[in-house]
Amino acid sequence: MFKPLISICIPTYNQCELLTKIIDSIVNSEVFLNTNDIEIVISNNCSTDNTDEICKKYLEKFPDKIKYIKQQEPLLSNINIFKTIKYASGIYCKLNNDNCSYKDNSLDRIVECLKTNNKDCTFLFNKDTRFKYMLTNFYINPYFYLSYFIHILKLIWRTFIKIEKNSTHRNYKILGFIKFKIRLKQAKPSYWKSKNKHNNTWLINSFQSEKILVGKATYGPIDAVFSGTGDEKLIIGNFCSIANGVKFLVSSEHSYKGLSTYPFKVYYLGYELEATGKGSIIVKDDVWIGANALILSGVTIGQGAIIGAGAVVTKDVPPYAIVGGNPAKVIKYRFEPEIIEKLVKFDFSKLSEEKIKVLGEKLYTEITKDNIDDLIKVFSK
Repeated sequence: MFKPLISICIPTYNQCELLTKIIDSIVNSEVFLNTNDIEIVISNNCSTDNTDEICKKYLEKFPDKIKYIKQQEPLLSNINIFKTIKYASGIYCKLNNDNCSYKDNSLDRIVECLKTNNKDCTFLFNKDTRFKYMLTNFYINPYFYLSYFIHILKLIWRTFIKIEKNSTHRNYKILGFIKFKIRLKQAKPSYWKSKNKHNNTWLINSFQSEKILVGKATYGPIDAVFSGTGDEKLIIGNFCSIANGVKFLVSSEHSYKGLSTYPFKVYYLGYELEATGKGSIIVKDDVWIGANALILSGVTIGQGAIIGAGAVVTKDVPPYAIVGGNPAKVIKYRFEPEIIEKLVKFDFSKLSEEKIKVLGEKLYTEITKDNIDDLIKVFSK
């Protein structure tokens, strides 16, 4: 068994497309193909995308140069880093983000510099993963303070060992703070807006924005809570109105059939999440949710429904129902059953901006049994 010069350690979660680019940039390099100087170590932190299939494909192709670890339980992102390092066998260990690939010949130059300038260090850092500058310059660059970084990493490592063996709440909080900072970075408003140009929503509180889908023209704040590891999503339809203070509890339920409802896994056993949910929250087209309403997991709100201010929605809401209270109950319906039966067939996704401008005041026409058919024809043209 060969001993590589560098172990490139890639802790990853739900970045299958970027991960493919990273691995390709490594395995296609001359130094990887023609020498035994580089190994790849990947730790999959319970990804729900195609990460597992992608890693297994590369592992089959390069079984001696790639190590793949699939975690059985979700971990703190910080802990997953250390889990990845544990499997490294190289003289040097290079931590690699799961969204940073390598420029042509950059790995060749890294290996060349390490062989030429043998340094007494374990961890390898460089400011730019694409390696625009020679590594020799990095070692003497005062901005990086390599020895200081190594010292900090040793301290973090000791903290990690204590967390794993003794489960001390105080030490866990040290890494928990780091996790919190990372989460804030993931939920940048600019990122949310770039993915939601078709609506007028803004993100309030969710670092798992990939689990939120919002339709056309819907407006208002999106405050969603994801505290579980399941596949629950928040799906909101077209032309919905969401008032301030509305909160969607997608997965935040505690287990209550054991000794305690306390989340021991998160605060003592190294898990990142452990809450459960009853399923996705689905809000269909043309729903108006009043201020400070609370929508619980597994709920489907039918098309055209109105949720009263402060309501706590624990069960499905029928189309065009008006509900309120805690728990929310049907107060009345917006229209008679014959009208609702026809309205639920209307496709709001086909209501374009141009059509809205042409229809104008007709959109505010009071709907009755006498005019419903004619109005549906006009709206659907």
